[in-house]
Amino acid sequence: RVPDVRIAGSYAGSADDHGDTASRVRAAAPSVVLVAFGMPKQEPWIARNLDALPSVRLAIGVGGVFDQLAGVRKVPPALVHRLGLEWLWRLIREPWRWRRQRVLPLFVALVLRKRMTGR
Repeated sequence: RVPDVRIAGSYAGSADDHGDTASRVRAAAPSVVLVAFGMPKQEPWIARNLDALPSVRLAIGVGGVFDQLAGVRKVPPALVHRLGLEWLWRLIREPWRWRRQRVLPLFVALVLRKRMTGR
């Protein structure tokens, strides 16, 4: 679908391996890295390792998107996606996620404050 994309590699490492995953990424020298350790592990991994990956121009925490693409997890219905309620869809289907979702009201409040006050 994207003819000019060159896949530099894939690795099913761990966010906790302290260097092995980062060294493999560094050796592959990609410009884009998709990190799928899931929240909250992928964001700290990116923050901790990005400076040590000189070729990487963009690192994205993609969570469970590969599970969805592989059919392991069901994709939310189009209406749920259009309404921006994928988080609610996952919470209903996977109730053990509730602890992660606790930050959402604070996030919404901060976004609303930013829109209303500009800060």
